[in-house]
Amino acid sequence: VDGRAPQRFWYPRHGMASLVEALLAACAREGVPVRFEAPVTERASLDADRVIYTAPLGELAGEPRLTHRGLYLVHLALAPGSLGDADTWYVPDARYWFGRASQPARFSAALAAPGEEVLAVEIPEGRWGDAVDFTARADELLAQLRDAGVVRGRAPPAAVQQTFVRGVYPLYRRGWMGAWRAAMAKVR
Repeated sequence: VDGRAPQRFWYPRHGMASLVEALLAACAREGVPVRFEAPVTERASLDADRVIYTAPLGELAGEPRLTHRGLYLVHLALAPGSLGDADTWYVPDARYWFGRASQPARFSAALAAPGEEVLAVEIPEGRWGDAVDFTARADELLAQLRDAGVVRGRAPPAAVQQTFVRGVYPLYRRGWMGAWRAAMAKVR
């Protein structure tokens, strides 16, 4: 409208997990050992020249000002045909509890459930705290998912399961950049 090029959002065709899978495959080709859930407390304890560390920086550097909030991950088992072809829906609308929903089976065939479509709904901890049971509010959540155009039809879910995952999203409070720089210097 204003003469600028249209805005685009680039996303891996097979989801974010495909980036990790490509990195793991490259490591395997090069003979690079990969260890999962290996605690890293001191560089001296490592038998490696380089480390890719994916846990929160504040934990590694002991920086208490780098904090994170959690998220509720609610899985809904829905009737076939309840979801479209998208792998992920981003819904940045404050009317809805969730900001993102995805179909795990679109990222890996191993996550497919025969006879149903599974939807993973992410609800940021935010205003809720860490003790809300969204399985008891599944009807409200489904109404929001339908209103947002994520779920089609009126069939109730065959199952609803909730997991609370701590420390997923960084909290950017005033002064976070100084805390981040201090943590990076300590790790270096």
